[in-house]
Amino acid sequence: MRRTIVAAFLMTASLSMTRPASAGQMTYLSLGDSVAFGETDYSKDPSNGNRGYVNLDDKYLGAQNGGVNPKVINLAVDGETSTSFMTASGRVAPGPGITDAMLAANNPRYQANTALSRNTKLIQAIGSEMAKENTIGNVTVSLGANDLFALAISPGFLADAPGPRPRAVGLNGDQPCSRASPVVQLGTTGGTGILVRWPSISSALR
Repeated sequence: MRRTIVAAFLMTASLSMTRPASAGQMTYLSLGDSVAFGETDYSKDPSNGNRGYVNLDDKYLGAQNGGVNPKVINLAVDGETSTSFMTASGRVAPGPGITDAMLAANNPRYQANTALSRNTKLIQAIGSEMAKENTIGNVTVSLGANDLFALAISPGFLADAPGPRPRAVGLNGDQPCSRASPVVQLGTTGGTGILVRWPSISSALR
Protein backbone atom coordinates (compact mmCIF):
# COMPACT_ATOMS: atom_id res chain seq x y z
CA MET A 1 0.00 0.00 0.00
CA ARG A 2 2.90 2.35 0.72
CA ARG A 3 3.97 1.98 -2.91
CA THR A 4 0.53 3.16 -4.00
CA ILE A 5 0.81 6.52 -2.26
CA VAL A 6 4.36 6.98 -3.52
CA ALA A 7 3.09 6.34 -7.02
CA ALA A 8 0.34 8.88 -6.48
CA PHE A 9 2.82 11.54 -5.45
CA LEU A 10 4.99 10.71 -8.45
CA MET A 11 1.91 11.16 -10.64
CA THR A 12 1.32 14.55 -9.03
CA ALA A 13 4.91 15.62 -9.65
CA SER A 14 4.68 14.41 -13.23
CA LEU A 15 1.52 16.44 -13.83
CA SER A 16 3.16 19.54 -12.43
CA MET A 17 6.21 19.20 -14.65
CA THR A 18 4.68 18.05 -17.91
CA ARG A 19 1.50 20.11 -18.26
CA PRO A 20 1.80 23.80 -19.12
CA ALA A 21 0.16 26.20 -16.66
CA SER A 22 -2.24 27.40 -19.37
CA ALA A 23 -3.59 23.90 -20.09
CA GLY A 24 -6.22 24.23 -17.40
CA GLN A 25 -6.83 25.47 -13.91
CA MET A 26 -4.06 25.51 -11.32
CA THR A 27 -4.83 23.06 -8.50
CA TYR A 28 -3.55 23.02 -4.93
CA LEU A 29 -3.79 19.76 -2.95
CA SER A 30 -3.69 19.67 0.84
CA LEU A 31 -3.18 16.35 2.62
CA GLY A 32 -2.91 15.33 6.24
CA ASP A 33 -4.46 15.87 9.65
CA SER A 34 -6.27 18.65 11.55
CA VAL A 35 -3.42 21.08 10.91
CA ALA A 36 -3.79 20.59 7.16
CA PHE A 37 -7.57 20.81 7.60
CA GLY A 38 -7.20 24.16 9.38
CA GLU A 39 -9.00 22.93 12.47
CA THR A 40 -9.41 25.26 15.46
CA ASP A 41 -12.14 24.50 18.00
CA TYR A 42 -14.32 22.07 15.99
CA SER A 43 -17.14 24.63 15.93
CA LYS A 44 -16.80 25.43 12.23
CA ASP A 45 -17.30 21.97 10.74
CA PRO A 46 -18.13 20.66 8.21
CA SER A 47 -15.63 22.70 6.21
CA ASN A 48 -14.08 22.54 2.75
CA GLY A 49 -10.73 23.10 4.48
CA ASN A 50 -9.82 26.39 2.81
CA ARG A 51 -8.71 27.88 6.11
CA GLY A 52 -5.58 27.98 8.27
CA TYR A 53 -2.32 27.80 6.35
CA VAL A 54 -4.14 26.37 3.32
CA ASN A 55 -6.06 29.64 2.96
CA LEU A 56 -2.84 31.63 3.32
CA ASP A 57 -1.17 29.49 0.65
CA ASP A 58 -4.24 29.89 -1.58
CA LYS A 59 -4.01 33.68 -1.35
CA TYR A 60 -0.26 33.68 -1.91
CA LEU A 61 -0.50 31.44 -4.97
CA GLY A 62 -3.27 33.64 -6.35
CA ALA A 63 -1.14 36.75 -5.89
CA GLN A 64 1.70 35.03 -7.74
CA ASN A 65 -0.67 34.10 -10.58
CA GLY A 66 -2.05 37.47 -11.53
CA GLY A 67 -4.85 37.37 -8.97
CA VAL A 68 -6.20 34.00 -10.13
CA ASN A 69 -6.44 31.71 -7.14
CA PRO A 70 -5.90 27.97 -7.54
CA LYS A 71 -8.58 25.33 -7.18
CA VAL A 72 -8.15 24.11 -3.60
CA ILE A 73 -8.70 20.40 -2.92
CA ASN A 74 -8.27 19.72 0.77
CA LEU A 75 -8.31 15.98 1.48
CA ALA A 76 -7.21 16.28 5.12
CA VAL A 77 -9.13 14.74 8.01
CA ASP A 78 -8.96 15.51 11.73
CA GLY A 79 -7.00 12.92 13.71
CA GLU A 80 -5.33 11.39 10.65
CA THR A 81 -2.28 9.19 11.17
CA SER A 82 0.11 7.68 8.66
CA THR A 83 -1.81 4.41 9.04
CA SER A 84 -5.34 5.80 8.81
CA PHE A 85 -4.29 7.69 5.68
CA MET A 86 -4.08 4.29 4.03
CA THR A 87 -6.91 2.49 5.83
CA ALA A 88 -9.44 5.19 6.92
CA SER A 89 -9.46 3.70 10.43
CA GLY A 90 -7.56 4.24 13.65
CA ARG A 91 -7.59 8.05 13.75
CA VAL A 92 -6.82 9.83 17.00
CA ALA A 93 -10.10 11.37 18.13
CA PRO A 94 -10.17 14.69 20.02
CA GLY A 95 -12.59 13.24 22.57
CA PRO A 96 -14.53 10.14 23.64
CA GLY A 97 -17.29 8.81 21.41
CA ILE A 98 -15.91 10.39 18.24
CA THR A 99 -15.55 7.80 15.49
CA ASP A 100 -13.47 7.64 12.33
CA ALA A 101 -16.62 8.19 10.28
CA MET A 102 -17.55 11.30 12.28
CA LEU A 103 -14.11 12.80 11.74
CA ALA A 104 -14.21 12.03 8.02
CA ALA A 105 -17.67 13.59 7.72
CA ASN A 106 -16.24 16.96 8.83
CA ASN A 107 -14.77 17.12 5.33
CA PRO A 108 -17.61 17.24 2.74
CA ARG A 109 -15.44 15.37 0.25
CA TYR A 110 -15.95 12.20 2.33
CA GLN A 111 -19.57 12.58 3.42
CA ALA A 112 -20.77 10.28 0.63
CA ASN A 113 -18.36 7.56 1.76
CA THR A 114 -16.67 8.12 5.11
CA ALA A 115 -14.90 4.74 4.83
CA LEU A 116 -12.90 5.89 1.79
CA SER A 117 -9.20 6.18 2.57
CA ARG A 118 -7.28 9.39 1.91
CA ASN A 119 -4.92 7.44 -0.32
CA THR A 120 -7.81 6.30 -2.53
CA LYS A 121 -9.28 9.79 -2.59
CA LEU A 122 -5.89 11.22 -3.52
CA ILE A 123 -5.57 8.89 -6.49
CA GLN A 124 -9.10 9.75 -7.58
CA ALA A 125 -8.40 13.48 -7.29
CA ILE A 126 -5.24 13.20 -9.36
CA GLY A 127 -7.10 11.28 -12.05
CA SER A 128 -9.93 13.81 -12.08
CA GLU A 129 -7.58 16.78 -12.38
CA MET A 130 -5.64 15.00 -15.11
CA ALA A 131 -8.85 14.45 -17.09
CA LYS A 132 -9.64 18.16 -16.81
CA GLU A 133 -6.08 19.03 -17.86
CA ASN A 134 -5.59 20.97 -14.66
CA THR A 135 -2.10 21.46 -13.26
CA ILE A 136 -1.45 20.18 -9.74
CA GLY A 137 1.38 22.56 -9.07
CA ASN A 138 1.32 22.63 -5.28
CA VAL A 139 0.89 19.92 -2.65
CA THR A 140 1.23 20.42 1.11
CA VAL A 141 1.33 17.59 3.64
CA SER A 142 0.95 17.76 7.42
CA LEU A 143 1.01 14.24 8.83
CA GLY A 144 2.68 12.50 11.73
CA ALA A 145 1.71 14.43 14.88
CA ASN A 146 -1.17 12.07 15.62
CA ASP A 147 1.18 9.10 15.37
CA LEU A 148 2.97 10.62 18.37
CA PHE A 149 -0.33 11.25 20.15
CA ALA A 150 -1.29 7.60 19.58
CA LEU A 151 2.05 6.51 21.04
CA ALA A 152 1.66 8.77 24.04
CA ILE A 153 -1.77 7.41 25.00
CA SER A 154 -0.85 3.79 24.34
CA PRO A 155 -0.63 1.36 27.30
CA GLY A 156 2.87 1.11 28.72
CA PHE A 157 4.10 4.49 27.48
CA LEU A 158 4.54 5.66 31.08
CA ALA A 159 5.94 2.34 32.29
CA ASP A 160 8.78 2.55 34.77
CA ALA A 161 12.26 1.99 33.41
CA PRO A 162 15.67 2.14 35.12
CA GLY A 163 17.96 5.10 34.69
CA PRO A 164 17.36 8.82 34.15
CA ARG A 165 14.00 9.77 32.70
CA PRO A 166 12.79 12.87 30.87
CA ARG A 167 10.22 15.06 32.53
CA ALA A 168 7.17 16.62 30.93
CA VAL A 169 6.14 20.06 32.11
CA GLY A 170 2.45 20.69 31.44
CA LEU A 171 -0.22 22.97 32.81
CA ASN A 172 -0.67 20.63 35.76
CA GLY A 173 2.96 20.56 36.80
CA ASP A 174 6.16 18.65 36.34
CA GLN A 175 5.76 14.91 35.76
CA PRO A 176 8.16 12.12 34.81
CA CYS A 177 7.47 10.40 31.52
CA SER A 178 8.75 7.35 29.67
CA ARG A 179 12.49 6.90 29.34
CA ALA A 180 11.94 4.88 26.19
CA SER A 181 11.98 7.97 24.01
CA PRO A 182 12.73 11.69 24.45
CA VAL A 183 9.47 12.54 22.67
CA VAL A 184 7.07 14.98 24.25
CA GLN A 185 4.57 13.35 26.59
CA LEU A 186 1.68 14.30 24.35
CA GLY A 187 -1.83 14.04 25.70
CA THR A 188 -0.84 12.50 29.03
CA THR A 189 -0.25 15.43 31.38
CA GLY A 190 -3.74 16.90 31.12
CA GLY A 191 -2.44 20.15 29.71
CA THR A 192 -1.13 21.75 26.58
CA GLY A 193 2.10 23.47 25.70
CA ILE A 194 4.18 20.60 27.04
CA LEU A 195 7.96 20.84 27.32
CA VAL A 196 10.30 17.91 27.80
CA ARG A 197 13.42 18.10 29.97
CA TRP A 198 15.96 15.35 29.34
CA PRO A 199 18.42 14.81 32.24
CA SER A 200 21.40 14.18 29.99
CA ILE A 201 20.38 15.91 26.77
CA SER A 202 23.88 17.14 26.00
CA SER A 203 25.36 13.64 26.07
CA ALA A 204 22.33 12.21 24.26
CA LEU A 205 22.91 14.55 21.32
CA ARG A 206 26.59 13.65 20.92
